[in-house]
Amino acid sequence: MAKTKLTAGQYMVLVAVIAMYFFAPTQGIISSVLHQINETYPEVGPAELTYLTSINNLFAVFSALLFSMLAGRKLSHRTIGIIALLFFVVGGGLPAFLPDTTPFWVLLVTRAIMGLGRGCFIPIIQAVLCDFFHDEKQRSAMFGFASIFFNIGATTGTTIAGWLGLINWHLCFAFYLFAVIPLALYTVFFREPQNAEEFSREKLHIPAIAWAFFLLYTAALIVSQMLWNYASTVMSILGINSLEVGTILSMFTIAAILLAALFTFVFRVFKTQTCAFGICIEGLGFVVLFLGTVIPDMALPLFYIGAFLIGFGCNAVTLGVPMIMSVTVPAAAVTAALGLSEVFHNLGAFLSSPFSQVAFFFAGPDAGLNVIFIITAVFAFVMTAVSAFVGVKARAAADRRRQDDENATKALESTANGTSLENKNDMFPTP
Repeated sequence: MAKTKLTAGQYMVLVAVIAMYFFAPTQGIISSVLHQINETYPEVGPAELTYLTSINNLFAVFSALLFSMLAGRKLSHRTIGIIALLFFVVGGGLPAFLPDTTPFWVLLVTRAIMGLGRGCFIPIIQAVLCDFFHDEKQRSAMFGFASIFFNIGATTGTTIAGWLGLINWHLCFAFYLFAVIPLALYTVFFREPQNAEEFSREKLHIPAIAWAFFLLYTAALIVSQMLWNYASTVMSILGINSLEVGTILSMFTIAAILLAALFTFVFRVFKTQTCAFGICIEGLGFVVLFLGTVIPDMALPLFYIGAFLIGFGCNAVTLGVPMIMSVTVPAAAVTAALGLSEVFHNLGAFLSSPFSQVAFFFAGPDAGLNVIFIITAVFAFVMTAVSAFVGVKARAAADRRRQDDENATKALESTANGTSLENKNDMFPTP
């Protein structure tokens, strides 16, 4: 398939959605000022303070689900995008202007509003990339390129918020006001996808293969979340200082950026087996982490390697799932599938807590904390086998989708040629 050449307006939309990718993972940047917020609200306990982040995630799941049902059918992509960005800017930035006397529940409401907007970001971005880039190689390259900004946003957002928080904790929330830039670009330049009206008339059908990948996506996020839930505690028990722990965990982000840069190559090699590849690498990462807990002399290098492998594998799945959706799901249902994939993505992070509870229940009360690493590795390898099986089925679905697209293109060309011939006959009527 020929590579896409974008218009000037499409380039502006591309800038807008990549900027949205930068802001998408920034819901947690306020963690750097939570202690200052606690000083303003001493009656609010530490556990209650965490709701400033968790309520954002909860409403993001809700809005991603709404996006999958409404986008291109009940509401246009442009309308949903503008509403999502407005919610993000207003809900995210409003606390910057609120006085210290503002009730804590008002802060929670603003974070919920921001979450409603943020939950639509990833499916909007992925839908635009799928619409703009029909060539598989070009599309995978753009998925990887955009993901680099996602990981940059996750790291630099916290740093910027920390600087602003040195002045006043309210100013930390001013970071979200910069999202007015993608809002302006999206509002001015976005145009509905070419086949939007046709797709809106078709019955929405998400094939079984897509649901299988949604569940695998959830499993992959449960696996990666175990790193964030337990690695720092295990390393501190082993006497590793907090600075070293932070540096080790940063390897996750470095690996994710590297995977994003290499994603075109990775997807070209593994195709519908990209998820199996990613989950397997995650599993290997947890094996390495476990070895770091039982070989003290090699603990540091093994922890660095383990965190790197988990970040690399996790991002392979994070990028692989939407790419596989774009080549296997019927064209009219791709946008809905992308919205649902984001729902299951957030679900994985939530289910990591009950997963670990079940794991420790079966491990027994005498098990060490590091046992979670080996249990997670076993779970990852089981999911790798399941993903490999699903990937084979997905390959057949991708072949059918490709054939359907080719038939649709031929039919469109035939209709266009017929229309052209009729126009010529009208110009030169038969005597």
